[in-house]
Amino acid sequence: MTKSYDPRTQTYSSPRPRVHLPTNPDLSLTSFLFHSTFSSSCTAALIDADSGDTLTFEQLRIQVSKLAHVLLELNIVKNDVVLILAPNSIHFPFASSQSSPPVLSLPPVIRDLIKLSGEVSDLPVNDVKQNDVAALFYSSGTTGTSKGVILTHRNFIATSVMVTADQDRYMEPENVFLCFLPMFHIFGFAVTTYSQLRRGNAVVSMEKFELDKMLRSIERYRVTHLYVVPPVMIALAKQNAVKKFDLSSLKLIGSGAAPMGKDVMEECAKNLPHVDIIQGYGMTETCGIISIENPREGTRLSGSTGVLVPGVESQIVSVETSKPLPPNELGEICLRGANMMQGYFNNLQATKLTIDGKVGYTTGDLGYFNEEGQLFVVDRIKELIKCMAFR
Repeated sequence: MTKSYDPRTQTYSSPRPRVHLPTNPDLSLTSFLFHSTFSSSCTAALIDADSGDTLTFEQLRIQVSKLAHVLLELNIVKNDVVLILAPNSIHFPFASSQSSPPVLSLPPVIRDLIKLSGEVSDLPVNDVKQNDVAALFYSSGTTGTSKGVILTHRNFIATSVMVTADQDRYMEPENVFLCFLPMFHIFGFAVTTYSQLRRGNAVVSMEKFELDKMLRSIERYRVTHLYVVPPVMIALAKQNAVKKFDLSSLKLIGSGAAPMGKDVMEECAKNLPHVDIIQGYGMTETCGIISIENPREGTRLSGSTGVLVPGVESQIVSVETSKPLPPNELGEICLRGANMMQGYFNNLQATKLTIDGKVGYTTGDLGYFNEEGQLFVVDRIKELIKCMAFR
């Protein structure tokens, strides 16, 4: 039986080494980010793919601090509702987790507000706790209706440690990630931007996706890691444009947001033989991460979504009997972990239908684990329609 499955509890856990999450309750995702990157203060944090404008981690910290002070002066306080209206930019992460105005049109408003802050350089004193709400990301969940997913500072902190665990485990140097995924999606913000910045990696920001522009940015900024969605992976597998650019810096391409066929991954691997092609699985309700393949271990190009990230546990529950299932049997994927949402904003009924005190968060996805602990996502219990990547 797989080492990730405990037949006594009928629970799957990660075969990866354990990670240690910070226990200090008085910790925000902002303070965790800058504490983790203190030694990288002079290195590049955010790079604009179009202009080449760059912010170091120290410059990013100062900008965030200035914005936070201005917002407090405007009497914007903890628990105020926030709407960020903006495309991707190196200014997007400025939306301080301490507080924000009701509507921000970025980046001009952000720049104007920062000008009012004077010479402030330190984050203001605050009473933010790990269990406080950090953001609402909208998801269709399991019922097809748009709902605000309540994500705490603890959720983002946990995700950032889980997502980068393999990089730390293998003592990788600081990497360069390209982000064209919308930062208002959890994949773009939590997995590709916040998690990588928290580790000290640089993030190259693209306002919107264009294949040639993406490839040119990889060449120009020596990008090492690229997270994509299936249509982009298909383009990389089929387009001759891939051969027109120097992509020798690229080490890994990871696909998520929807299942990816094994055949497409194999074609992409032929086009980019020096690059590890992997797949992962995550949801807004799990702050972006559940499982991911490890190209250094296990079967490559298996069609699975990899093994669970450290700190996440799962049960596969029979749709007919509601009982947990052993490996290789299909059922609903149910999850526990520090990255799981608190619930849905102002929607107690949907929260009760989704969070089960016995099995944890019920995803609405059908899948199974094989005997190696690899998770295969097969179908969705309640189908939903996506248009232009929006649900």
